[in-house]
Amino acid sequence: MKRFLIIVVFILLLLQAVPFLIPLSRYTYNPEFKPYANSFYFEDSGVPIHYRLFMPTTSRVKGKVFFVHGLGGSTESFTLNAPSLIEQGYIVVSVDLPGFGYSARGTNFSHGQTSRARQLWSLLEVIDYNASLDIGTIRWDLAGHSMGGGTVSAMAVSRPDRTRSLILIDGALSQSDRSSDGGLLFYPPVSRWTQVILEHVLIKEKRIASILKSAYGRDATAEEVQRYLKPLSVKGTARGAIHFAKSSESLPLSELERYSGPAFAIWGSRDNWVPISELDEIEKHLPKIERFVIDGAGHLPHETHAGVFNEALNKFLETRP
Repeated sequence: MKRFLIIVVFILLLLQAVPFLIPLSRYTYNPEFKPYANSFYFEDSGVPIHYRLFMPTTSRVKGKVFFVHGLGGSTESFTLNAPSLIEQGYIVVSVDLPGFGYSARGTNFSHGQTSRARQLWSLLEVIDYNASLDIGTIRWDLAGHSMGGGTVSAMAVSRPDRTRSLILIDGALSQSDRSSDGGLLFYPPVSRWTQVILEHVLIKEKRIASILKSAYGRDATAEEVQRYLKPLSVKGTARGAIHFAKSSESLPLSELERYSGPAFAIWGSRDNWVPISELDEIEKHLPKIERFVIDGAGHLPHETHAGVFNEALNKFLETRP
């Protein structure tokens, strides 16, 4: 019996030590690296934030649209949507939230929605400051997908004077705060194992394809898989996962009542990740929100049903004063 206990203790100690022997990549900021022709970086308190700026192809600027991706997404999430908007005369900015895309990895920033709202308004203020006076004073249409829906909601609540409209794309606003239910995940050996599994097992082509199949409601193409895999493969992504879990904090739904401007929700009828019943809860606090449901779409309607999505979004934007 004593021998057995010694073996068990040895195995437990070994399991706690092994993950720290497996190397993990580290993020290094290179301001010269431009993943896209329209890539730019903005630094907030030493945190590099990557964003893309799409300028309209028309002589007259109709408005400004700001896109924020969901969990695991990036500026690539709106590849099929920005072209339609710039053809209509809109300036489009899409951003990589810290921890995602080509923005910083690390622990010197918070993933709380209120903190993100402050960061992103700082970014938009810089963009507005550098624009001509007539463009800089135009208010922003804020559009967020899934987790990004919570981000743009926090932005709209904090700066309604700079918000022309709030647009939720299968918005995940009522998610529980990860910081309060991490439990065993925050035990160092478990945290390290989680990071190791993420980097060496989960952030791989087959795993991403499987996740997208669930979100899309169909098989993902090789191109679609790469849109997610490349940004997720940025060094340091796995290291930042535990900090994401520790510092995430949602905006309480009741806070939406502080926003009284135009609001629009676009949802996939077959979204099993953030079901349309979530929109019913949002409507209780944002009763004037307009809804548009895309039949047959899953959690990513702006990607799988881009044509229908773009038409609905353009129509909504055209009705804004």
